[in-house]
Amino acid sequence: MSRTFVIGLDGASWRLLTPWIERGELPNIGDLRSTGTWAESRSCLPPVTFPNWKCYSSGKDPGGFGVFWFEQVDLANEAITINNGADFDTAELWDYLNDEGYTTGVVNMPTMYPPRELDGCVVCGGPDAVEGEYRSIDSGYTYPEGLDRELEAAFDYEVHPDPLLSSNAERGAEVDAILSGIEKRFEVAHALFEERDLDFMHLTLFYLNVLHHFFWDDEPTLRAWRLVDEWLPPPGSTERISSRSPSAPA
Repeated sequence: MSRTFVIGLDGASWRLLTPWIERGELPNIGDLRSTGTWAESRSCLPPVTFPNWKCYSSGKDPGGFGVFWFEQVDLANEAITINNGADFDTAELWDYLNDEGYTTGVVNMPTMYPPRELDGCVVCGGPDAVEGEYRSIDSGYTYPEGLDRELEAAFDYEVHPDPLLSSNAERGAEVDAILSGIEKRFEVAHALFEERDLDFMHLTLFYLNVLHHFFWDDEPTLRAWRLVDEWLPPPGSTERISSRSPSAPA
């Protein structure tokens, strides 16, 4: 197997990207599309982050691994619990690769908390690796243990942006924090891929979809996509990139 670096573009849609490609705003994405393979896809149902990223990594629909939403609602006991990675009953792409002797890295993909042991590394992300009203975090967010401290020291890494975007009126520090987070995710994934000589790396850019929710095709979203485009290798590069957006049509 050739060394492979996969970028998961959460919520990406050709309805959003095609006009920018045609205007020349995203030259590398446009070149990759014109020289590679692309298509429109239909999301698994329900079309949300949980469980769609697991559909991608396992090749199953939600009925195949038993998780259908972010929460589990127990009407009889009037209780809500939040799903996490341990609730999915399935093997995933990286497990199969490990079984064949390939080392793997998974950075910032939703559904991966709590981190589990792989022959490689895991950096949990997305909406699940965070404290909240219904969730408490009682461990680090990386495998191997202690990698999170290394990333924070070397890259000032954060699982979630701060300040956190909560309104489409927030176009300053909140958007800058998301762009900074996207940049750091690229830096971390690339560093782990090269320094640990991994065979396979998957990187998810979850907060792209947050910008879509608040701004759609407005300037803050275009800024983020220009940043992504700058990180993608042009056609003919020795690194080839696969993109996937399972939580929305692409």
